[in-house]
Amino acid sequence: MPAGPLFYLSTPVHMSNRVDLVCIQCGTSFSKPRNEYNRALREGQLNFCCSRKCGADRGRPHVPPPVGRPDHLKPDNRRDELSPFRWFLKRLPYRTSARDQPHDFDAGYLKLLWETQNGTCPLTGCLMLLPKSTAGFKKRNPINASLDRINPSKGYLRGNVRFITVIANYAKHTFSDADVIEFCKAVSVYSSTK
Repeated sequence: MPAGPLFYLSTPVHMSNRVDLVCIQCGTSFSKPRNEYNRALREGQLNFCCSRKCGADRGRPHVPPPVGRPDHLKPDNRRDELSPFRWFLKRLPYRTSARDQPHDFDAGYLKLLWETQNGTCPLTGCLMLLPKSTAGFKKRNPINASLDRINPSKGYLRGNVRFITVIANYAKHTFSDADVIEFCKAVSVYSSTK
């Protein structure tokens, strides 16, 4: 860090609303709005640099360095094999039918369920996609895995949940598997006659 004053005024050529300065980091001449210069003068923060990059290279001596780990950062926030399944648990409170009914399973149960199904949708037979991040889940991919209630009149309980593709879950909604299968057959027959 260079010794001496925190900024240098260049030659006294001032425009009406700007002040000419010399960068304390690299020595480049530049101008700042007069109101910004006056505000910094009042607050005692006269460490002007010509650009954000130049200022970042210099550092900010008036800001104290952080002490320890900030409270909002968790030390165990790394991904593991249960991370994709935790996303489903976080989304349960936002589902209309799950608001009043607690669920009785955890991410480990969902992982076991996924492995039991071999990642295959029981309605369509398609291999489902289990995204690795929240962004992947938010994309509307028809073969993304979706948590489904086998019996829609019951809640999200052990033995009543399974993974099916998003598109199958949209079609199923509150209907039974047989209703969805009959509907898909009708669509297939109709589309083949066109």
